[in-house]
Amino acid sequence: MVVDDDIGMRTTLGYILEEEGYKVLEGEDGLDAIQAAKEKAAKVFIMDVKMSHVDGIEACRTVHQYEPDATVFLITAYMSARSEVEAAEAGARALLYKPLKMPQLLDLVSDVWQRPVAS
Repeated sequence: MVVDDDIGMRTTLGYILEEEGYKVLEGEDGLDAIQAAKEKAAKVFIMDVKMSHVDGIEACRTVHQYEPDATVFLITAYMSARSEVEAAEAGARALLYKPLKMPQLLDLVSDVWQRPVAS
């Protein structure tokens, strides 16, 4: 699931992932991610940190309450040590910085899909 309040970023990431063969859901804020986790509709989330209503850090924490095995990648344009710590504490697998390096993101997503499912 791609979650970003910037429609251009959201649709571009969604398009690229679909071209790579992934089924992609889109959401515009953390509430959409939380709802998808409640419904078990997504296992991988790519979320912006700064969004209205519920930001990516808080959404990451809450997503893991409903979907403990979810993988969350957070993205931000604002590099800081604090963001790194907050992302890690929230359970994010990685914090990526804009502008995104698409090969890096695609490698991370591919790695998640190749992991064996915990039983």
